[in-house]
Amino acid sequence: MLLAQTARLAPRATRTWVGFLVAGLLTTAALPVLGGPPPVAVACVVVAAAIVAGVSVHRPRAAGAWLLIAGAQLAAAAPSTRLAALPLLAIGLAGLAARRFPGVDRAALLDAAVVTAGAGLVEWAYLGRPGADLAVVATAGMLLFGAGARSTAFRLLLLGVVGLVGSAYVPAGGWLHVGASVLLGAAALHPTTRWLDREAVTTRAAGRRRVVVLTAAALLPVGVLAARGTASTVLMAAAAGLFGLVVVRLVTTATAARRRALVDPVTGRPTRAFFEATLALEAERSQVLGVLLIEIDNARMLTDVYGQPAADRVRYEVAARLRDCARPGDLVARYGADRFAMLLPAAGSYTVGRVADALREAVCAERLPIDDMHAVRVTVTVGMAMLPGDADDAAGVLELAEQALGSAVWAGRNRTHTSQGQLSVAALAIAERV
Repeated sequence: MLLAQTARLAPRATRTWVGFLVAGLLTTAALPVLGGPPPVAVACVVVAAAIVAGVSVHRPRAAGAWLLIAGAQLAAAAPSTRLAALPLLAIGLAGLAARRFPGVDRAALLDAAVVTAGAGLVEWAYLGRPGADLAVVATAGMLLFGAGARSTAFRLLLLGVVGLVGSAYVPAGGWLHVGASVLLGAAALHPTTRWLDREAVTTRAAGRRRVVVLTAAALLPVGVLAARGTASTVLMAAAAGLFGLVVVRLVTTATAARRRALVDPVTGRPTRAFFEATLALEAERSQVLGVLLIEIDNARMLTDVYGQPAADRVRYEVAARLRDCARPGDLVARYGADRFAMLLPAAGSYTVGRVADALREAVCAERLPIDDMHAVRVTVTVGMAMLPGDADDAAGVLELAEQALGSAVWAGRNRTHTSQGQLSVAALAIAERV
C-alpha cells in the first residue's frame, strides 16, 4: 500500500533545478576569465524569475516568503532599490522560519541571538556600525538552529544566504553574489521546496557542530580584543551580553534535557521510562489493570519511502489518535521507535479489549497526512495483557504483552492478541459475567 502511494519527484523538475544550478555556476566561474565586471543585475533578475517559476510549479505553503526573496533579488538588481534587498530577504527568511516552527523555539532563538551578536560585534569593530545584513544573519540563524527537515532545498537556500552576506566582505564580492544568487534560484526550483516550509514535529538537540559555532561566537569579543589591542565600553558590554546569552542557553539546554527524559519530543507523549515507573506504582495499588502494546505496521517501509520527517509526522498523528481513544486517567506513552504503550488502571479485560479494538479502528479509519499533497493509511497491531489474570507483577504483564504483540505480528498484523490468542471481545464479556 505504501509503495503504491510513493511520492516520486518528477524527472522534469529534477532536470530543471540541476540544469539551472550547473549552468549558473559554470557561467559564474567562466565569466571572470573573459574579463569585465560581474553581471550582478542580470543574475538577480534571472534568479528572481527562477524563484517565481519554482513557486508556481511546487506551490509551497509559504509562497509569500519565497516571493519576498524574489523581490530582494529584484531590489539588488537596481542601484536605486539596493538598500531594500537585505530587509526583504530577512523578512522572507523569517516567513519560512515561522512556517517551520510556528511556536517559540527558545533554543533556536537564543542560538541565533548569540551568532547575531557576535557578527554585530565584528561589524562594529571593523566597520564602525552594524549593517542591515545582521537581520539576515538573525533569520538565517533561526532556520539553521531551528527544527525541521534538512532537505536539499534547505541547504541550497542557506548556502545562498551565506554567500550573499559574505559577498560584501570579500574582494571578489560581485562574483560571489552572482554564485550565491544562483543557489537561491536552484533552491526554489528543487522539488523539496514544497516541504521546506512544513511545520516540524521534532526539536533539535544541541549537536557538536552547533556547540562549535556557539563557542566561536561567544569567543569573538576575546578575538576582537586581541586583534585591536584595546578595550572599550562597547566591547566589554558585548562580551557581557554574549556571556549572558550563553548562560541562558545552558539553562535552556538543561531544562530541555530534563523534559526529554519524561516526554518524547516527536509525539509529545511520556517516555518509556515514565510509563514503566507509573506501571510499577499502579501494579502495587490497583486491584486490576490492563496493558496494551501498540506497534505501527510496516513503519520501516514508511520511513524508507517517505523519509524520516514524514514518518515522524505519522507517529505524531498515531499518538494523537491513541490519546483520543483512551479514557480519562489512562496513560499513553511512546514505548519504542514505532511502538506505543497504554496503561488502563482499574479496567477489566472486557474494557481493555474494547479500547484495543477501538484504537485499531481509529488509527486506520482515515488516512494520515504526511504533507500537503500526500496521505497514507496506517494500521497498528496490538498486544494485550492483564494484571492480575495474566501476570502477578509489572514486569510479568509487560512480558506477556510483548509476547501477545509478537504473536499478532506473526499472525499477519492489524489485529489484537492476548496471551491466549486473537482477541474476542464477546468472549471477554462472557468471561467477565462468569
